[in-house]
Amino acid sequence: MSEPTDTDYIAGGRRCAIRRAEALPGWWVATSPRNGDEALVEGSWDDWVTLARSILALEGTLDA
Repeated sequence: MSEPTDTDYIAGGRRCAIRRAEALPGWWVATSPRNGDEALVEGSWDDWVTLARSILALEGTLDA
């Protein structure tokens, strides 16, 4: 995958983020910025809340 752009990647914390799926348009998959794409996504409650807020802030601005 190429370098993520602001519309390909949404961060929530050190180990908690989502990115666009390469093979499925409109799908997003969990990823760990610290541990890599194949690692489990984990984080504190605050990390997950940050991710949720980031998703909601972008709602309607991203095309599927």
